[in-house]
Amino acid sequence: PPSAGILILACLIEIFDYKQALSVTGFQQDASGQNHYHYALPHHKASHRHNWKGERDLMREWQRGGALAAL
Repeated sequence: PPSAGILILACLIEIFDYKQALSVTGFQQDASGQNHYHYALPHHKASHRHNWKGERDLMREWQRGGALAAL
């Protein structure tokens, strides 16, 4: 399932209809070099059933289309 953050972004992109690129924070393009996954709960682990790569690809697609400002 998509993360809540991606769902909210999708809704905002739909509402603003690409009139202005959204600036976002808290999304990582590549978390491979990170010491921890979750900032509030450092020992929290990412779900293996979640498609993180798919979400990164979707965010890059939104950036290329002008819906998101470059991260």
